[in-house]
Amino acid sequence: MKTVLITGASRGIGRAAVEKFLENEWRVIGVARNFENKIEHPNFMAEIFDLSETEKISAFVEKIGAIDVLVNNAGVMNAECDFEIAVNLVAPVELARSFSQKMPAGSRIVSVASVAAETGHPDIWYGATKAAIVNATKSLAIEFSSRIICTTLCPGPVETAMLAQIPAERVQMLCQKLPNGRPAFPAEVADSIYFLATKISPEKNGEHFSVGCEKTES
Repeated sequence: MKTVLITGASRGIGRAAVEKFLENEWRVIGVARNFENKIEHPNFMAEIFDLSETEKISAFVEKIGAIDVLVNNAGVMNAECDFEIAVNLVAPVELARSFSQKMPAGSRIVSVASVAAETGHPDIWYGATKAAIVNATKSLAIEFSSRIICTTLCPGPVETAMLAQIPAERVQMLCQKLPNGRPAFPAEVADSIYFLATKISPEKNGEHFSVGCEKTES
């Protein structure tokens, strides 16, 4: 049985990703600062860890051991600059580098960014860190020399608690530009994460992909 570690696993996209991998008979390690609603499954293990404490990541990885897939999903918005940079950028890079030494050839790292990486965002540091993780993924793909396939997923608006932090008029404006006319559901984004983690061609190493974003002109 293969093992995936998913950060930000307690709710939203992360929890949906946990459920997706469990449905497909993976061993899942979920990481979050707390688990308000417990996930009861024999193949699930909850790990309480604060990703903003980046100096502790190396020891955390040593504790976890080998994994086959890393999903960097945790993210924060409308927080202090240093906190956002730590959680949204430094932690994913440090996790990728530390776990890479314990991952077999052909393993996958999927980092969840945002459409804000390309469009900008009212929270400047959120948009900037999401753009940075797209770039960092390209660098990691080179650093790992195709031994580990690294990709980034950039969702548009998603029906999560984070969406509630955005003014209603902005959400309405964004939804008018979406193909489905609504935010994506976490399970839909989780489907894309699973695809990148299990089926994407190695030729796509270092690339980023969008889901639930603006419709394009035909």
